[in-house]
Amino acid sequence: SSGINAEWPLRPGISMPILTLAHDFTKYFDNSEFAHKATIYANSLTAVCCGVLLASQSSIFEEKLFAGESDILLERFCYDGCEDGIKECLASLHGANLEISVRNIDVILKFSAYYNIEQLFGLGLKWIRETMSPRNIYRLDKVISFIDAGSYKDLLQETLDLYIINNTTDVCNEILHSLQQEEHVSHNLVNMVLSKGTPKGGAILAKWTFLSVENMKFILEKHPNFNLKKLFEDTTDFINFIRVFTSKNDVLGIDSMKQIIELQNSYYVSYPSVPVSASTSTSELKGPSVSPKTDATSENQERTRKSSPTRSERSTKKKKVPTATLR
Repeated sequence: SSGINAEWPLRPGISMPILTLAHDFTKYFDNSEFAHKATIYANSLTAVCCGVLLASQSSIFEEKLFAGESDILLERFCYDGCEDGIKECLASLHGANLEISVRNIDVILKFSAYYNIEQLFGLGLKWIRETMSPRNIYRLDKVISFIDAGSYKDLLQETLDLYIINNTTDVCNEILHSLQQEEHVSHNLVNMVLSKGTPKGGAILAKWTFLSVENMKFILEKHPNFNLKKLFEDTTDFINFIRVFTSKNDVLGIDSMKQIIELQNSYYVSYPSVPVSASTSTSELKGPSVSPKTDATSENQERTRKSSPTRSERSTKKKKVPTATLR
């Protein structure tokens, strides 16, 4: 038979699909140093792969294979539990269907972002957006912290931020429940939730702060990002929140006392504070002692005084009474 659409001789009734290649592989055959067979190591996983297929989909693998590296250690994937996810990614790069689940989505996103595999990352991002839930925010947050700064990290951060905005109440309830169970909640996630002045934010902030001294220091540093008046509508709740810090003075240190005072001022003072430099005097900040309204009043009083006769003038005028001439 002729042509690639001919019937497969051993399996009648099944046609071969037309082969379409999205990449030009010829450049890999012209280089004598290119490693056509690559062995991938990830923790306990060892996988023999096609160098051409890896290089055609990942610029990172391409650079390594062009340099003649046939043994590639995935240095950032040497932890227990990552093997199945890496195996799924490598199989996908060799043409297998990608099976995404809650067990491997974090590895798929990390692997595709780190090795710059756009198509694989796109499939993982699509799955996480379609299956997002309040409980999944922790998983996505961990992936974001793993990935280096760049477009992949930005896309995941935007996905998480948009989900929190659209599901604020559910997210707050989930975080509050986790904190009550003393489960870990990251600085990044707390910062994202509280910076929006979310409901139950005061309770979340108080419980999260109490869990560790590191959390306290984070709040003292980042408190200008939070709308404390909205988070603590009841002043009593804010007072109890401040007591968390004062109870740890011996651990926080003297330097933190100034930050605690600033934290209190940001809640109680309703007007913006004026930055005071060392060269600025108190009189310069206070300005003139007489207000503009007082100045205007003084000017009016001065004009009235000048236009009105004095007491001596009035008495003089009274004395000048015309008298009759005696003849």
